[in-house]
Amino acid sequence: MRIVFSGVKIGLREARRITAIAERLSRALHTRGDIEIVFLDGRAMRVFKSGLLPKEKGPANVIAAPEPPNFPHPESPVPFLGTLYLNRDLTAGEPEEEARLVLHGFLHLAGYDHKKKRDILKMKKTEETLWRRISSLVWI
Repeated sequence: MRIVFSGVKIGLREARRITAIAERLSRALHTRGDIEIVFLDGRAMRVFKSGLLPKEKGPANVIAAPEPPNFPHPESPVPFLGTLYLNRDLTAGEPEEEARLVLHGFLHLAGYDHKKKRDILKMKKTEETLWRRISSLVWI
């Protein structure tokens, strides 16, 4: 798994921690592919969200943009799962909050959603199960 970080600059320790979390999530969910994680400040996230999700109100903490199925990437034999946009102002670099947002966003990239009550319950249960598997990585 390759992870590309962009947007607001983060430190090496933070990048390593998030990479370890994403790799463990990928193994647990049996997903294979690269992801991009973009850190945006609060203002940039509001602008991005208003263009992408104009009907949704309130601040966005994470937005997941899964790669369309069968989208060609001739430059890489590894599939691209998609992009996670994290609101840096809401996480403020707090390891636990960032880990929870990466977990939530990663589930969206893996196909989970929370539009219907049944889907909400399934996603919440999966989040709780996976949190127990990754929480030890939060403080590395």
